[in-house]
Formats: sequence, structure tokens, C-alpha cells
Amino acid sequence: MKKVISIFVLCSFSFFLFGFSTQKIRVPNSYYKVYLDDEELGMIESKKELEDYIDQEGEAIKKELGVKKVYPPNGLEIKKVTTYKNNLSSVKNIYKKIEKKKPFTVKGYQFTIKHEKSNTKIFVLDKDVFKEALENVIESFVGTEKYTQYLEGTQKEIEDVGSIIENIYIEESITTKETYISVEEKIYQDESELSQYLLFGSDPQTKIYEVKANDTLDSAAFNNQISVEDILIANPELSSTNALLYTGQKLKISYLKPQVTVVVESHDVKDVESEYKVEERYDENKLVGDDEVIQKGEKGL
Repeated sequence: MKKVISIFVLCSFSFFLFGFSTQKIRVPNSYYKVYLDDEELGMIESKKELEDYIDQEGEAIKKELGVKKVYPPNGLEIKKVTTYKNNLSSVKNIYKKIEKKKPFTVKGYQFTIKHEKSNTKIFVLDKDVFKEALENVIESFVGTEKYTQYLEGTQKEIEDVGSIIENIYIEESITTKETYISVEEKIYQDESELSQYLLFGSDPQTKIYEVKANDTLDSAAFNNQISVEDILIANPELSSTNALLYTGQKLKISYLKPQVTVVVESHDVKDVESEYKVEERYDENKLVGDDEVIQKGEKGL
């Protein structure tokens, strides 16, 4: 009896070990699924590897725009998933799919000018570019000297007659936000180009004015019924209002189509002539049609 029991136990134990050694345990892995506008492009091993590859391949964009980093397109999502599947795509393959479908982005700012019936979006890499361009547009309407005096608080007080600016503002509401800008958008990199757009529009009507002998910026502006500041914005090679002109020089004259409305509130005191009143008196001792001026009238002030 003892011998039989011993054999049974050993056989059972051997069976248990054999079953354990042949069992396979599957462990899920963590990967990343890539979507562009909700369309699945594939699964990759590393999110950072794809982002780094996009930046690495964007050297031409960096050089053109002067930026340090290129980012994925707007609408690209990289979601972490845990799965038993391992059918992975290479980051190079995913990059090519993205490149065919949508442009990459750079980090910058979007300014939105809210008009009554539409909005105008302006993209810049540096907020100061928009600020300086807007200042240039205001100067073109107000005049550089007057605007400087207004900002510095050095306007001459009115003693008898005169005018002072009390307030200057843009009528439209303007908002700004930091965002990722598609490289296919128009991105303004300097205030000169943006000033031209804000003042003359995206497709300005222009003509060429040939400078005559003894012409100055003031006379050129007067002859074309625009301001000196308008000429400076249209011709950025002219450095200031004191720029000298030469006979035969060709200036670009652009017609105004402003994208913003500059409002100037001023306090004006001036002499206004008032007409005198004529008082008629009837004299029974005079004949009809026999008029006489008793006192000559004078205009008031």
C-alpha cells in the first residue's frame, strides 16, 4: 500500500510541473496612435521621437521664418494606448503621411480685428511687430509730431485759439492669443510690411510719382493728396520725415484702404464769424422803395 501511494504523489507532482512550464503569459505594451483630424495614421513606439523628427525635418522652415522649432500640424493628436498588437509604423512613414495632408506649424500670435460683418486675422511671431505697425498707422492719420506730443504729454495748452488731442483709439475690438500658426499662413515678420497691409490692404492700388526739382516729402505728399507718413509707409527705404529726395526719384503712392479705424478726439477753439442781423424800420414819412441805411452792420466773432 505505501509503495502505491508514493508513486501516485510523484506522478501528480511531475504533471503539475510539466503543465506550468508550457503556459505562455501575454503582456500588453504601451504605444502611441497618431490621428490627424480624427483620421488614424498609424501606431508608433514613441511620441517624442515623432515630434523630434518633425522638428529635425523642418530646417528649411526654421531658416525662412527665423524660428528655433517646428511643431506638428493643428489637428494632430498622439494618444497613448495599451495593446497586445505590435504592428508599428516608423516615424518616417508617419511623417510622410502628415506632410501630404497638412502643413506644419510654428509658435506665434494671432491678432483678430473684429469688424461689424467680418473678422481679420493677422499672424506674427513677435507681438511687438503688430504693436509697432499699429503705431505707424496711427501716425499716418495724426501726424508724427502731433502723435509724439500726445504720447509725451507735451501739447501746447490753448491760450486763445488752437487744438489739442484728448484721446486716440482704434474703433474696432482687437484680441490676441498665442497659438500654433500653419506655415502656409501669411506670417508678418517686420512692422514695415504689416504697416502697409493695415493701411493699404492686401492688394493695394498704387501709382509711381517721379520726384521733381526742389520737391520735398511735404510737397510730394501735397501733390498726391496724402500724408508724409503715408509715403514713408509705402516707401520703407525712406528713413524719416527728414529724408532728402532727388530729381527723378520714383516714389510709390498707394491709395488708402485701412484695416482699422483710427478715432481722434480733440478739443478745438477757433474764431467763427457770425452774420449780423438786419433790422427793418418803417417810416411813414418816406416813399415806398426809398431805403436808407441807418447803421452799417458788421460781422461778429
